[in-house]
Amino acid sequence: MIDILFIAFEFAPLNIGGVHRPLRMVNKLKSLGYNPVVITIDAEKVYNKQKIDYTLNEKIDPSISIVKTDYQKKRWRRKFINSGYSFSPDPIYIEWRKEAEKQITGAFGIYAFKAAFVTLPPFSLGTLGIWVKQKFNIPLIIDMRDAWSLWITAPYASYLHFLNIKRQEKRLLKNADVILATSHQTIQDLQQLHPEVPAEKYFFIPNGFEDYLQETFAMQDAKKEVIKIGYVGS
Repeated sequence: MIDILFIAFEFAPLNIGGVHRPLRMVNKLKSLGYNPVVITIDAEKVYNKQKIDYTLNEKIDPSISIVKTDYQKKRWRRKFINSGYSFSPDPIYIEWRKEAEKQITGAFGIYAFKAAFVTLPPFSLGTLGIWVKQKFNIPLIIDMRDAWSLWITAPYASYLHFLNIKRQEKRLLKNADVILATSHQTIQDLQQLHPEVPAEKYFFIPNGFEDYLQETFAMQDAKKEVIKIGYVGS
């Protein structure tokens, strides 16, 4: 089997919107003959019990290796970054960096990874992906579950803050060997923002990729009595 380093900050048994796509992806990789090794946090120690769903563990192929790391929130730093005035997209990489790099380095002593797969958000983990690529000289695959610079739900503190996030986004896209996105619209947005990134890097893999319904489904079958609608989100 080909070993794949799979970095997912949010993973089962945590049950939030960003968990389900990575969970299904590692199972799919395993079924295709790859060996994904998941680096994640110990969600039970970080999130409240209401967000933990142990039945999700039953959906993971039991042969998949999952490395759960320590993670400590820093309230003062988190409060500042989340205020919108920081130039960091989120506090995750800063808070997780030491432990994540330690566990990843240890995993390279066990497995012969042929590629690193990083699922975003948290968007700051793009920096971790770049570190892995440069230190271990392997291809980097990033999975954009959401847009980045256009993702924010409130205005940036200033245009300078937007430009800084755009610069970080550009650095990640240029370093990535493969860029996955959940919609054609996200790919179009990224291409317009960063035309210097080669178009052949982008690939569309929708949520629900195993039983994907064409986007024109509702238009084509508007007269049907039953219309199936799928939604993944918070």
